[in-house]
Amino acid sequence: MAEITPILKEGDHEQANNNRPISLLPMAMLSKVCEKVVLNQVVPYLDLNKRLSTEQSGNKKHHSTETSLIETTDTILNAIDKKKVTAVVLLDMSKAFDSLDHKILMLKLHDVGMSPAALSWFSSYLSNRQQAVRINSALSGKLTVHSGVPQGSILGPVLFNIYVNDLPAVPQHCSSKIYVDDNKL
Repeated sequence: MAEITPILKEGDHEQANNNRPISLLPMAMLSKVCEKVVLNQVVPYLDLNKRLSTEQSGNKKHHSTETSLIETTDTILNAIDKKKVTAVVLLDMSKAFDSLDHKILMLKLHDVGMSPAALSWFSSYLSNRQQAVRINSALSGKLTVHSGVPQGSILGPVLFNIYVNDLPAVPQHCSSKIYVDDNKL
């Protein structure tokens, strides 16, 4: 069972939406080692086989918010130079890591070519997760989690990238840049 500790993002800590849920996993060290072993196999596979969109800059080596901003600015300036109608739509997925549908994530893991053994492992990793919220010394009752990836986990960012991997393919006749859960069309 994961213990969720709310970490204040901004504003009034009494408002639930102003807090980011961070998962503290039992046997955290063992869990982190296991996730790191899986990550060290998944990321090279995705990179070698070019399975992730080049439009995603977040959660990637040698990419940053600056990379995303420079690419977006360059795209806009090039379109203006070519006298194209240019507009930018900014989308932010709220509660992005918390709202990933596990069934859809499993389909997307299949789509990027994960082996049956890897799919079985990820299914087990995502299934039957329980969590409770800890505030100071008080602990809530347990709830089973049916969506999302644990915030603060090692695998969460790469699983999120796989989940949103096909977003840049959706719009036609426009460009798309993604930085984690922020999408620019």
